[in-house]
Amino acid sequence: MMKQRFLEYGWPLIIIVSTTILVFYAPLQQIFQFHESSIIYYLSILYTLLYLVDILYSIRYHSKNHNQYLHKKNTYLHYVLPFDVIAFLPLFLIFNLPLFHLLRIVKIVKVAFYMLEWKRKEIRHSDSIAIDLFLYWMIVAAHTLSSIWLLLRGIDFTKDEITNYITSLYWVVTTLTTVGYGDITPHTNSQMVFTMFVQILGVGFYGFIIGKVASILSKKDPSKAKYLENMGKLTALSRMRKLPKNLQKKLRDYYEYILIKRMGYDESEF
Repeated sequence: MMKQRFLEYGWPLIIIVSTTILVFYAPLQQIFQFHESSIIYYLSILYTLLYLVDILYSIRYHSKNHNQYLHKKNTYLHYVLPFDVIAFLPLFLIFNLPLFHLLRIVKIVKVAFYMLEWKRKEIRHSDSIAIDLFLYWMIVAAHTLSSIWLLLRGIDFTKDEITNYITSLYWVVTTLTTVGYGDITPHTNSQMVFTMFVQILGVGFYGFIIGKVASILSKKDPSKAKYLENMGKLTALSRMRKLPKNLQKKLRDYYEYILIKRMGYDESEF
């Protein structure tokens, strides 16, 4: 039982955490040219071994548990495995180019795959998971856009690395949320093109937030919604059939019992 829980949740969590650290560190290392110590080298070797184990485990697990009755392609083997292989390849060791560290960021596809699997399995907490996943991807997207803006705008050497990054992140957040104070503006063509892209992304981002929040709130208490629907039908039936008061009370009491004791659903009907 413990082994099964680890394979379903523990191992994916290790991959998600390690890949998230890589996604945040690798772009900043290329921009600020941090000094790479021997620790970073050995960590890169560790990532290679970790991703190799993940590939072997995933192939074995998804080949064995794939549902052939659905008559569809194995999602992992057909769509996610190529990204896993790219992230695993230690090209930075072969060609001795730090830029190849960035290729490992494609492992984020596997992170998305694991998160979708969690959401699919945890039906009871699907709304909470949806909010958590949205916040996670929002942070990752803001960091990625901040790194690109830093690369396009350049580093202000009068400020330290943290100030440079926070300034870039500030610009991304104000642009994505359509606030746009205008204190940081683009100057070159590449900066203006990227700014337009972030602005368009921000409109969709803002609309997605509103739609997602509205959807979650509308489904927050389905048992209450089902109860109100039943009471509406009871009201219409009482008017049309002129049900006696005693029968109306019995029906109302029954629906209240369903709401309180059975979460608003009739299991036999389901």
